[in-house]
Amino acid sequence: FPTAKPIVFNVLATFTNPLQVLQLFTFFALAYLTIGAFFLAAGSAATSITDAQAIVAPATMVTLPVFMLPIAIAYAPDGGLGRVASYIPFFAPFTMMVRSMGSPDGIDILGALVVSILTLWWMIRLVARVFRANLLRPDSATSFLGFLRDLWRAPKHS
Repeated sequence: FPTAKPIVFNVLATFTNPLQVLQLFTFFALAYLTIGAFFLAAGSAATSITDAQAIVAPATMVTLPVFMLPIAIAYAPDGGLGRVASYIPFFAPFTMMVRSMGSPDGIDILGALVVSILTLWWMIRLVARVFRANLLRPDSATSFLGFLRDLWRAPKHS
């Protein structure tokens, strides 16, 4: 892709500090794991490929804003929208990947890191809940609403 070459060089030129690269990769990993946990929960709610498609398609629509907001933030990474989105669960790691090309305040980096780690921890707990709920009912009908019900249902302690 010869037309992409100048874009890549411009992006790489913005990284003037090795900590920016570390920040980018850290938030990329957190974003990847968080979205992966969400789709893992959706996949664990299904018992067949057809059921998985019925659940994952709406789940993809739910995640679209998470991928679209950083595009808007890229125009003003240190603006108000970027700062606020740095503290919103699910949006924080994606926002901070974009903001890492600039020079965000340390408190924004720390806050987004804490929010991102807590969100990932919470998502892993939700995945376990959905998996546990569907492990015990392998022959039941699967739906996106059933997936959401299992996702938000309080865990039963025995």
